Amino acid sequence: MAAGEFSDIKTGLRTLSSQLDALRRDSEKAERESLKTGEACREVLSAIGSQPNDQGMAGVGEKIASIRAEIAELSN
Repeated sequence: MAAGEFSDIKTGLRTLSSQLDALRRDSEKAERESLKTGEACREVLSAIGSQPNDQGMAGVGEKIASIRAEIAELSN
């Protein structure tokens, strides 16, 4: 192999390494966002479950709006 070919291989490997690092960061961010969303859903379900049956749906619209706002914020 010529020296130029090794240089091309090194450049390609650096590029792939950078892309892998970016993918890893994106994956970690998505995982954190998913965990936050899951926690928000658990909080809503807990709040609904702790209400008396006749009031179980009270405030659900507000909670859903809050979750949507949090998801929108995490998506940005």
